[in-house]
Amino acid sequence: MGAKTAMLVHADTDPIPVLRSTPVLDRVAANEAATQLFPGRSIDVVENRLLGELGIPDRGLVYIGCYPGVRMVCGSGVYTELPSRLPPHLIDAKPGRRVYAHSMYSVTDSLAFALWENDILTRSLSLSPDAGVREDVGEPLSFEQPYWAGECPVDAPEYRLDFHPLELGEDALRSFFGFVLEGVAGPGEAQALAVPLCGFLLGPPGSAPAAGASVRVVSENGACRDDPSRDMVSAMLNDLTAPNNNYLILDRLDAEQVYIQTYRHGDGSFELEYRDGGPHAHFQTVVASVAEVITAFTGWMDNEPRWRNQFSWTKLEGS
Repeated sequence: MGAKTAMLVHADTDPIPVLRSTPVLDRVAANEAATQLFPGRSIDVVENRLLGELGIPDRGLVYIGCYPGVRMVCGSGVYTELPSRLPPHLIDAKPGRRVYAHSMYSVTDSLAFALWENDILTRSLSLSPDAGVREDVGEPLSFEQPYWAGECPVDAPEYRLDFHPLELGEDALRSFFGFVLEGVAGPGEAQALAVPLCGFLLGPPGSAPAAGASVRVVSENGACRDDPSRDMVSAMLNDLTAPNNNYLILDRLDAEQVYIQTYRHGDGSFELEYRDGGPHAHFQTVVASVAEVITAFTGWMDNEPRWRNQFSWTKLEGS
């Protein structure tokens, strides 16, 4: 099996009949969605592609299809092995909306899918032969039942799972969106794969600052906000977790080399650094809890020098 996916779908109606109806692509809405979902990043328009051609787009490329009641986002930026850790602004959950995530990588037989309903994560499953079950949240959905009941065994005694993740992934695609990438397509499924999506090339986080912004926050998972609130920064710090969201940086846009940053270690401790104008003023410490990091970050945001006195700092060698 060679299927690959990196998809996030926001649905205010059932996506299956929409995708099978040869829907008209709303280019204006797709442009607006790119700005909303990837703030702080420059965005250039590239050639449109059909859904069935995408796989996992190259890094920096994202394809967005906006149709009546359905928005589909495909790109490496929404690929996930832990759906519950996707940034909230990407999930964009709302009352009455269903949000689907689907990430599948045939090279490693890796699968992750999730469903949010009315702002709540109701189901998330992530697994691969090498890692086993990485995430299992909520009750299995109906299309999963035969797999957990042992009705879909792998014809390979040495295989490390009782069923093949990519076979389950295809059933998830059919149940969620009404198509499969491999296997025999049913009625209407070929039409779904032929829907077009608008292509965009994203610059790195921070490549398009908001007008007049003075502070920017950027996390490892690509979340980027200009002039964030203290509550937002606190939430992003609480969201730091392995394997792909370990650091957060707060940077002053109106001054050179003025920032504070943190890195979360595997033991739960945090490396904390700040620089105040250049290498001559670059300091580091290690703290035990995210609460201490939040204290430092919010004190830095308030431009209140006394926050430094709560920690024991080491001037970095060479600074």
